[in-house]
Amino acid sequence: MNLEIELKKKIISNVEELVSLKCKQIQSDFKLNMIEFNLDDPDLKQNLSRISSSAGIYFFEADMSKFYDSRIDSMTKIDSKIRDNFLSGLEDIWQKYKKGNTPSFSIKKAKNFFNLRRNLNSFKNGWVPLYIGKINNSDANEDVPRGINGRVLEHIFGTSNSG
Repeated sequence: MNLEIELKKKIISNVEELVSLKCKQIQSDFKLNMIEFNLDDPDLKQNLSRISSSAGIYFFEADMSKFYDSRIDSMTKIDSKIRDNFLSGLEDIWQKYKKGNTPSFSIKKAKNFFNLRRNLNSFKNGWVPLYIGKINNSDANEDVPRGINGRVLEHIFGTSNSG
């Protein structure tokens, strides 16, 4: 019985080690392929051409600190009403500029990154995750461009061919 327990512990340890190594590899690949850009960049489409045209996963996050600072005075004590007004304003702007396959803005999800009880405000102090997506080569058809590059362009510009 003791041998069986030791064997199970060894198997669990080996699986945990393999998972850890795979996570580190994914993180390394992610950092290697990361592209940071500004939507106001006049050469945005050209700069995004570096994105792989293969199948894969892509992730959008935004540094909202300047946007936040431009709308909320740093001396203001933040309460739920101010937070909710800020997020409603952000939702209005999001809907105004939403194109193509751009996901909807969710105030409920945004509150996870602007949590008054936990004193967390990623809109002021960090990056806010916006969207994670994937593209398989088998997903491609006339309406869905092939590869990550096409999907990212579609999210940003509305279609993969516009600029």
